[in-house]
Amino acid sequence: MCRHALPDRAYWAWLIALIAALASPALHPAAAENKRLVGVYYFGVYAPSISPRFLASSHRTAAPHPWWSGVADFFAGTGPGFETWKKRTPDADFSHLKPLIGYYDNRQVDVMETHIKQAASHGIHYFNFYWYWSASSKSAAYADGLNAFRKARNRQAMQFMVSLYAHPWDRDLAISPPDAPAVVQALVELMADERYLRLNGRPVLTLGDTRGVGAGTVANATDFVALLKKTARVAELPEPLLLINPALNEWSAVRGVDGAHCLVPSPRLIGRGTEYRAFVEDLVGFLSSVAARKPVAPCFASNFDERPRQNALVANPDVIRYFVGQSPQLFYEGLIKLREWQDRQEHALTQLLTLYAWNEWHEGGIIEPNVKDRFLYLELIERALRSAGVLVYEDATGRQILSRHAIPQGRLVKRLRLYEGEGEPGSRRPIWACGVDGGPTATSTPSDCLTPPREPLGYAPALAESNDALPIQACNDNWAISLSDGQRCPATSAPPRHVLGFALPDEGRAIRVK
Repeated sequence: MCRHALPDRAYWAWLIALIAALASPALHPAAAENKRLVGVYYFGVYAPSISPRFLASSHRTAAPHPWWSGVADFFAGTGPGFETWKKRTPDADFSHLKPLIGYYDNRQVDVMETHIKQAASHGIHYFNFYWYWSASSKSAAYADGLNAFRKARNRQAMQFMVSLYAHPWDRDLAISPPDAPAVVQALVELMADERYLRLNGRPVLTLGDTRGVGAGTVANATDFVALLKKTARVAELPEPLLLINPALNEWSAVRGVDGAHCLVPSPRLIGRGTEYRAFVEDLVGFLSSVAARKPVAPCFASNFDERPRQNALVANPDVIRYFVGQSPQLFYEGLIKLREWQDRQEHALTQLLTLYAWNEWHEGGIIEPNVKDRFLYLELIERALRSAGVLVYEDATGRQILSRHAIPQGRLVKRLRLYEGEGEPGSRRPIWACGVDGGPTATSTPSDCLTPPREPLGYAPALAESNDALPIQACNDNWAISLSDGQRCPATSAPPRHVLGFALPDEGRAIRVK
């Protein structure tokens, strides 16, 4: 005899709902921790459709395709633009200015398929394509990369979105009132694509530059937003989630937008010879200042350096902008700051992060694998922003605790006390692997390495009685981690390859990762 008080139909409805709830990503810690969506801006115009000025200025001894003018020249160390900057910055290194897959044509779908594979395998969720309208052709301009994405056989591995740029300095890229209906219709058709990025069910679109919309006024931008929403309703699409670039004047006065979405943070700091460290240190302050006015989808830049534009798009070297002192270490530190800022936010929009950039080769925003750094920047992004496994450690009472710091998939760390709090400003120091004769060790000072450090292992706080972080040794073979100087890695070990988390001294005991 059944003793359940629920009727049969209600019981089965309850059971189905329970099963569905247990399967819900919200109930899985790993899924909850990976609520962050990470994208990259994508410049898809390495093709004949690029500006004729690039094609006309190509230094034919360096560029295999004329649309790589400047980039290939600086990599090869030749051409008038390179010679100008060799004199001005003789120590500058341009050996990274070649894609790992070689100089390519964005019209080729196999190029996009390779990019999707590279990005998706390292935790990149979407490409954010720059989108332009051509007043002369009455159609989308510079859309080679976007078109290739929509034809890619592996497009299911990623999503895409677009950022509208109506630049005021090129009238062919301006959007006149008569053209506005055709422009928003083209955008709505893109947002209807099954792979278009949605947040809470709403397709996301960014107004990157509205200065070329009509006369460039706030009223013109507001009218454009209203028309876009109306066209989406007619197409029976969910209301678009519209964001706007906070670098625009009076951006917060445009009515109908849901929040801000920056291209690069602190645009005022992108000057001639600006320190990249100052850019990183200003990141949280910039995002907080924008968030005080509207919810913000954050951004961060791997670099900015437009010296390869010399003699290609820019004639006067005095107006060229670039960072100095940029390094993978500082980029990683910026990502950690960004992740900690996101973890303190409550608005869903703050978890939508777009990095500058996948392939802005003429402007220095280069996350795409290159011949010098290979996959380093993608690996840093994955380690800083995603959890690659479950970290198990014991606290002082022996209780096991799960952590979301990135470690090798499936590996467990035991008897390691981790630093979980925010900490005091400046209390964390980067730990870098050094390839030394006695095996790879780690140091808080990269210059202590006998050979250049290759990969960050994480951060350790300064000790209460000292300003120096304890040395941490890591071995790939046994993953033995020592918090004292008493143990060395085997000489045959390869350099460590994974972020180990945040460590506090553990009485000098050896820790083994099994």
